[in-house]
Amino acid sequence: MPFHLPVLLNPLLNAVFNCPTPHTSSLRKVFSQIGERRFLLVAPATDVLTEYEDLESGQLLNELCYTPEFVSDHIIVLDLREGLPTDEFKTLSGKSVLVRNQQGTLLTGAGFDTRRRCRILEAELMTNFNDYLTASSTYPVIHVDFPFTGRLSRRDEWQVFKNPNPKSVQGQNLDEDLDKFSSPPKETLSLEQMLRINPVHANKLGEIFEAQRHLLASSQYNAGSLASHFSETCKKAFEVINKDPNFQHMPNIELHVHEYVELSLYDDFWAQLTNSMRPTEIESLGDYSLLKHIAISQVPSFLYPVNNAKFNLQYVTQVEKNLADAVVCFKKLVLTNCHSAKSKIIVECLQTLSKSITVDKRVIPIDADTLVSLLVVTVCRAGVKDLKSHLFYLQEFAKSASQITFGILAYGISTLEAVLGYFEIPAKIQSVQANCSHNVKLWSWLSNDNGKVATDGILDVRSMLRVRTSTGQSALSFCIQEKSVNKFKELAIEYEMLFPLEDLLNDEDVEGSNLLIQMLDAGCYELADDFVDMLCLSCTKTELRLYFNKPNRYGRTSAHYLMHAPHLITKMGALLNWEKKDSNGQTPLFAVIRAYDQPGYDSMITEAYSEATKWCESQGKQFRSSMHTDTKGNSLLHVAKSNASILLNDPLVDVNATNIKGLTPLMVYAKYNRILNVQSIVKDTRLILEKYQRRTYLDCFDYFKNPAVLKEMGKRPTRTAELLLRTIHARSIKSENSEWVLWMTSRRKSSVSVVMRPLRFIQNFILLFWKAYPGTFLPIEETVEELRELCAMTILVLHRLEVHKFLQKASIVLSFILQDRPFADAFYNSNLNIDPQILEEGTKQQTNDQYGLIEPEEMRSIQRVLKFNRSEIMRLRTKLHVIKKLSASGNSKQDDLSKSYQMLAKRGNFFLESLDFNKEMFPDLTPLRTRPGCGTIANSANFLQTCTDMLISNIDKISNVNIPNWWRTYGELVSSNHEYQKNFPGTARPNAAASTGLFSSYIETKRSKLEINISNKIKQSRKTLLTAGRIIKEENERLAVEFSKFITFKNEFWTNLTLAEYAELNIKLLREQLVCLEQSLHNYTDQFIDEPVHTLHTRH
Repeated sequence: MPFHLPVLLNPLLNAVFNCPTPHTSSLRKVFSQIGERRFLLVAPATDVLTEYEDLESGQLLNELCYTPEFVSDHIIVLDLREGLPTDEFKTLSGKSVLVRNQQGTLLTGAGFDTRRRCRILEAELMTNFNDYLTASSTYPVIHVDFPFTGRLSRRDEWQVFKNPNPKSVQGQNLDEDLDKFSSPPKETLSLEQMLRINPVHANKLGEIFEAQRHLLASSQYNAGSLASHFSETCKKAFEVINKDPNFQHMPNIELHVHEYVELSLYDDFWAQLTNSMRPTEIESLGDYSLLKHIAISQVPSFLYPVNNAKFNLQYVTQVEKNLADAVVCFKKLVLTNCHSAKSKIIVECLQTLSKSITVDKRVIPIDADTLVSLLVVTVCRAGVKDLKSHLFYLQEFAKSASQITFGILAYGISTLEAVLGYFEIPAKIQSVQANCSHNVKLWSWLSNDNGKVATDGILDVRSMLRVRTSTGQSALSFCIQEKSVNKFKELAIEYEMLFPLEDLLNDEDVEGSNLLIQMLDAGCYELADDFVDMLCLSCTKTELRLYFNKPNRYGRTSAHYLMHAPHLITKMGALLNWEKKDSNGQTPLFAVIRAYDQPGYDSMITEAYSEATKWCESQGKQFRSSMHTDTKGNSLLHVAKSNASILLNDPLVDVNATNIKGLTPLMVYAKYNRILNVQSIVKDTRLILEKYQRRTYLDCFDYFKNPAVLKEMGKRPTRTAELLLRTIHARSIKSENSEWVLWMTSRRKSSVSVVMRPLRFIQNFILLFWKAYPGTFLPIEETVEELRELCAMTILVLHRLEVHKFLQKASIVLSFILQDRPFADAFYNSNLNIDPQILEEGTKQQTNDQYGLIEPEEMRSIQRVLKFNRSEIMRLRTKLHVIKKLSASGNSKQDDLSKSYQMLAKRGNFFLESLDFNKEMFPDLTPLRTRPGCGTIANSANFLQTCTDMLISNIDKISNVNIPNWWRTYGELVSSNHEYQKNFPGTARPNAAASTGLFSSYIETKRSKLEINISNKIKQSRKTLLTAGRIIKEENERLAVEFSKFITFKNEFWTNLTLAEYAELNIKLLREQLVCLEQSLHNYTDQFIDEPVHTLHTRH
């Protein structure tokens, strides 16, 4: 069969593993070095290798993949690592590569021209399908984002597909990352950098600044003098800079000089300025701690008209939100240290306050008088000190007069000046402070739930009920926050006319939370129940739907808080939008299911799920769990604490969905010990246990902490669960009490148990079986060697992949061994003291007399049987070899197909985006392209091929060693017999009495010695022949037993296990894709639910 198969998409993988002519290839020296060595290949991303070129060599990257230097730099040898740290590896070219497991990166080290940090994208154990790499059946491959070498640039023909609005998964653009390895861009040096290059000018400026500091420190200056000094200092600095032609090319050199002077002398001038203006500051004229309690209703504005009939609370709530943002912005003024920063704060604050408000699709602008009033409130609530100094700095320390004369900054400065002038009037500030004092008394009274309304003599409650806090809370809202339920009811009853229904519906704080949300969030559940009852009696269903589903700033509606009051779920459920998502992508149903601290959790989520499905039916939609996935990819199954069975009843639920971390619901349940959910989900036929977490390559068995959870997962019903080769299932390797142990599940007589054994026990147990059955077809030696090498791999992702590979092999080997009753008893009793007779059974020798002398015809019969068996096994081995190659290649081509579509979709959508095409032409088809990897078939074929190699080796030992020795001994025996018959043709001896002469005596003695020698030779040959025949018969019998076992094993392993499990997995994946298609269809049809139906006939 030829070495190569269809070309692989990744050129580096194709060059290393799929070379058609390895002995004449340009990489022949590389192949001669790695042919019998263990190594891993670092493969850069396919799109990088196919779309970029190396500026240093002038070659395309896909061409570099066939050069020995590039390939050697990306092959890491895994042997001969003595003396190296655990995180350091050497490439085939002798260069160093460092592995950072926690960060998931590879770092280039000594030997490379540049230091690079390459992110690990994925890893795999690639099944070897060529014949020139013989060190292993699988080779590890790490896929990274960039190559280790080269200065990269996108090829000209690919420039059109460059992302116009780049956003990658990691928050970086691939094109930008690759630009780091291209030629550096030209940079414009700043003034500070230029001064570092010209220290003479820097020293002159330092002298000017030091003189100015000394001048400021020596005496006190008023504000006007400080502005003059600053202006003179800027002129002196500019004269020093402007003399040098090297600085004249800089744009806006005067502005740079002004900013440099500010940077150097701001603290000195600011200290003098604030000290000189402190007597006129607001904090000197009033009390900020009291002024911060000012209410928006206590300053003149159009928000509170004289005619109460024209009052609209929606105006107030929208302005309050803008006001809160403006206060946050204005507080940043204390952090500024230059004119431009102060200007930015003033402009941003003014723009925030002057935002128009929209009510009932009507846009209402903020007039100038209202803007001044809002800025007054902002100043009071922000509590920024030294405002007069900030204002003076803005007016007098600008680079040019035009900055503060025209534009929005000039308007902002004049508005701020008017506000500060307002506070200079004693009567004004006293009036504001008096109002603030009344506000404090009101809120103190409202927070006292035992207070009576009959306090009008002390506090005019009626006139102050429109006062709102800085967080936008009305009197009712404040009572909710303080949990003054009685006071809330008293106000609502006593002053009912002041709280019309419209105001109750429109009342919300600066976070956008209405009264119902506030009640639920504050824990006023009985009050919320009464409030809902009142609304149901007073409002229409349309008004209720709008109110219940009105979101706050975080996108959360009152439904998102129902977990605090479960009794409201059935009362409000029909009117709630259960698919409304908040800023975290959580729907009300998601929020309810995530409320773990509720005592009636199971009944609560049952009611919520029932109401959500009913709501979907009322909307003419199919309930879909996928509509309730949050921004982190968590589905309802992920967050369910218990009672997951109700979610599993949904035919469209994806039980194998992964969140952004790659965790499936079962992994979450195992991690957090949610055993009831584990019991429910393992019974679902759609569950796929074999799913790995993305990039970490952990599965659900790696997350369990409680053996009871492992036992439940071991009960997973499958078509192959009752097979003898599934008696034991190795699940995970963990460290327990400073010892590595193997966790397994055992199925005997339809019962499942958990078995934990140290790896040392497993190793010795397998070796004992090998001792008892040295001719076994199982690859015992290879399995033990893999177990020993598990600790040698220090690259975490590869270590986990190798562990999973070992667990699959260990499951088969142990299940086969446990079919032997004595070994099963020893395994389950954790006792390696097996009966010596059993261990000696494999090496026990029968006496020669028990078998007798084998005749040549019988030996020829044995040879014919062995030859036939060998030919049959070789025929099977050839087929397995073909299957392994095809499945390994098919697995690679399947990945290539997915990657090629992803590359096309990525570039195509980027190109369409550059043309302002809103919709994606190439959707993400990853869920629809998922197929069970052919790697399982390849691994199974490779395992069976190894078993055939063991049988062929045993047959060859008999056929090529034992039987030829027998024939040689048999020939010696025949020759000795022939020699005896020749020398002693008769059985009668000569008469000794008649031959009394010396010569006759000599002849007789010689004949006797010859007879004795030949007889001894015949006896020795016969004995050797008996021993050889016995050994051949014993080995032949054992081989026949092993051959029979192998035939049974092969049929069960390949047909009933490998193919059945592969088919079962494929069916599950097809079901997933069917669910995905159904969900896409429902998403499409949902778009037309609310659209009117057009008919040909119109009724008049």
